[in-house]
Amino acid sequence: MFKDIALKTSPTANRLEVRMGESISIQTSREEQEQILERLQSREKRTGYQEIQIDFPGNQSLNLSDIGFYFLALDSYPRLTVQEQLKFFKQLYQSENSIEELLERLHLTERARTKGKELTYSEQKRLVLGRLLLQNPRVFVMEEPIQNVDWQTKQLILRFVQEAEQEGKSVMLLTESLENAMLLSRSVYQWRNGNLQFVEPEITVEPEEETAVPTDLSPGQQMLQKIATKVDKNIVLLDIAELDYLESVAGTVQVNSDHNQYPGLYTLQEYEQRLQAYPFFRCHRSYLVNLEKVAEVMMWTRNSYSLLLKNGKEVPLSKNRVTLLKEILGLQ
Repeated sequence: MFKDIALKTSPTANRLEVRMGESISIQTSREEQEQILERLQSREKRTGYQEIQIDFPGNQSLNLSDIGFYFLALDSYPRLTVQEQLKFFKQLYQSENSIEELLERLHLTERARTKGKELTYSEQKRLVLGRLLLQNPRVFVMEEPIQNVDWQTKQLILRFVQEAEQEGKSVMLLTESLENAMLLSRSVYQWRNGNLQFVEPEITVEPEEETAVPTDLSPGQQMLQKIATKVDKNIVLLDIAELDYLESVAGTVQVNSDHNQYPGLYTLQEYEQRLQAYPFFRCHRSYLVNLEKVAEVMMWTRNSYSLLLKNGKEVPLSKNRVTLLKEILGLQ
């Protein structure tokens, strides 16, 4: 039995608590994710230089069987059908869940007699989620749960996290993507360069304050159809109409255009000023999106939104920005 797991990070020991009824997203590299998962599975507990302690308050007498793992790598039985696999795990975990209801919940009813090897990637990920539901552990640890899955699977996983919180479970989510981290949980941490840092929740800004940002751009600057970025020692000018979105990461801005990413020269607020004459919208504290590139406004749960771009990329949309966006789009 164990209470906390030690993971390599900053020279000063950090502590992270995943409380009952709470989910936490950690944005970190694949290598660090593997270390977290390895030590959780081995129940290794270390202290000392460059470590972090992860605690599960309320779950002090936690056994390995009390943790449900959702791995990025697929772990299914290719020769067994969906129904056979679920029946096996129902018996293994002595679950009282109905297989028929579970198949319906996972949107796999029509695939019940399909062998695992014939499922799509997203269907296999839903099957893994079904295994977790049958296990019904006290703690869920999910590695890249919404990476490369289809819309239906992503919606199912987001609802699963929300329901797990409501049931008093502890959920820890690991991802390389800050967008996915923000979409999955309201409590987001970044773990990079040996430091664990909490991503501050977005502060609601009154419209008067937001639009009161002064601009000192000359008419010539305002007519310029380019935006400046930097690559190595060179200044690169990008066509404003081709920009997808701008993202603030750890105090620096990344400009995203046509699947390419460029380091910015200014803060996100300064870019927002410079793009006032163009259809750019501050959809999130850390994102500025080109509305001409938005294909769909997606609502995952009551408090979780995102914008789907034409190139398939998603950026988060804050709940407190939804009303303003509707006004801009003429929906209110």
